[in-house]
Amino acid sequence: MAKISNLTDLTTATDTSVLVINDGTPTTKKITVANLKKSLGLPTRFLYATISQTGTDAPVMTVIKNTLGYIPTFLYDNVGSYSMLFNESLNKTNWIILNGGDKYSYVNSVRLSGGGVKIETFDGITKADGKLLDMSIKIEYYD
Repeated sequence: MAKISNLTDLTTATDTSVLVINDGTPTTKKITVANLKKSLGLPTRFLYATISQTGTDAPVMTVIKNTLGYIPTFLYDNVGSYSMLFNESLNKTNWIILNGGDKYSYVNSVRLSGGGVKIETFDGITKADGKLLDMSIKIEYYD
């Protein structure tokens, strides 16, 4: 039986990278990173960022980590109302979108048909601008 020796450290891996696994049987197994992520229930693509908005400008995103392959665009729709547009449809069975507003405002987000999210901010019960202050957002896609 051949043995694996002189292994070289791998510092990065892609979804097509292959891992060699010894599961205790005489036969060595292999699995791609993509299949390992799927079997562990990890997202296949994601975006972690913060969003801020001032005046009558569209919100601005500061990306922390992004594997979507693009950055969503933002529109200023009206006072306290903004759209975040994606390059693809957001099927609710594959996407998770979580946000955390700052402690002084109420933030509401609703999926739009065709690949977008409507974000609304309030001061009490009144829509208001300037309430997104480094709001965290987490978008994850699962196959």
